[in-house]
Amino acid sequence: MKFLKKVLDKQNEGSIYLEILLAFFVWLVILSTVIPSFLHLTLARKEILIEHMGNQILSRQVQKVIYDQPIEPLIEQEGYPAYYTVVQENMEGMKEICVYYKSMENEEKHVCRTIHKQ
Repeated sequence: MKFLKKVLDKQNEGSIYLEILLAFFVWLVILSTVIPSFLHLTLARKEILIEHMGNQILSRQVQKVIYDQPIEPLIEQEGYPAYYTVVQENMEGMKEICVYYKSMENEEKHVCRTIHKQ
């Protein structure tokens, strides 16, 4: 009886290591698929925040132009790229305001609005 118990314990001991190894590989597969997706979502979120900040700055600059206040040509905030504002006026009295900035991939992007002065 004691001999049989020792043999079964030794067989269980090997299967425990096999189960631990199998669980480790299952977790490794799960993490290898989840982590890249999470990183992609994080980068996409940051890109959206940069775009949103550009639109917010454009809205504030449009309000300043409408109320004849001085605009800020350069706006820098921590964690965001530098935003440059350019105002152009055409012959018909309309003004176009553009905010230029760089995306996460270092591409030049801009958002613009046209204002009809009265």
